[in-house]
Amino acid sequence: MLSDEQICAPGARRDAVRRRSCSNAWCEAEVVTLTKTAAVRYGNIGYRIRVDAIIRGVVKATLIDNPIEASGPPEALRAAYDGMPMPKWMATVDDVAGLAGYLASDAAAFISGREYVMDWATTTGTIGV
Repeated sequence: MLSDEQICAPGARRDAVRRRSCSNAWCEAEVVTLTKTAAVRYGNIGYRIRVDAIIRGVVKATLIDNPIEASGPPEALRAAYDGMPMPKWMATVDDVAGLAGYLASDAAAFISGREYVMDWATTTGTIGV
């Protein structure tokens, strides 16, 4: 397995967001490539299948709440998250479901082969704890 130093480009910022972004870049790139490839392939065959990817950031759910509650005073961790420049809240399951519902609806009939990043710009390296 490659280290962050081997994966990240020379001169990349070494903050937590950038390290996460570099470490997950391979997985996200594979998902995006698979999405685009499947959309083009099955579209050219004539199947009426839409293929899109939702790449989400932190979502307020039990998977996040339980570790926060178990790791000491949860107020300190929540304060660190709330101290971020934007947003002042975590995404909810309903936020992700709203986009998924739209993409599954007839209103998105001609949308296919796209990736939708729902992380409030944290993977751009401009925001983060």
